[in-house]
Amino acid sequence: MRIRAAALATIVCLIAAGPSVAHQDTVLTLRSNGVLNGLPTQYQPAAIEIGPIKSDPDGRPVPRVVVRLSGVESILKPCVAELFLLPKEQSLRIHGSWYHDFSILPPYVVVDLPSQTIEDEWFSGYTVLFDLRTAKIIELHQVVVTPISKFGTISRRIPAHKALCEGGASSIWEVPSSLLPKVK
Repeated sequence: MRIRAAALATIVCLIAAGPSVAHQDTVLTLRSNGVLNGLPTQYQPAAIEIGPIKSDPDGRPVPRVVVRLSGVESILKPCVAELFLLPKEQSLRIHGSWYHDFSILPPYVVVDLPSQTIEDEWFSGYTVLFDLRTAKIIELHQVVVTPISKFGTISRRIPAHKALCEGGASSIWEVPSSLLPKVK
């Protein structure tokens, strides 16, 4: 009987401690000059530069977006860069992790691109997950949030890279600018 009571007490302690030891991303800030604050030195320099807006062949506005992580730069293709044009009332949310088990997921930065905020943490829009070491996109999802009366809110994450850019995830970033010839 004592063994059962001890086992039950252990299980209760583990369940109660679960939320307190759960992994949580670190919130990062983006300065007005594009510099990303809050990362350890081994992942710097880091920046997300949203450059001049040009029109694509169909006349849609598209910014030039350069992501720099660990000193490696990637220029996002227009099919992803246009997601960075947010409604006036919305802003980028950036968070990441570099202190988890890398065998599951590399160190990363997530850029949330809300088109509509439903509640404080709930938004519809897109999320882009970048590898902190290579500045490459790991995942790109569309987030669809639906408020449900009496039950709260539900969120669905839909893989979006193929819908946005033909050819899959490997084709949504261009050649890193560090590999391009230097222009004087």
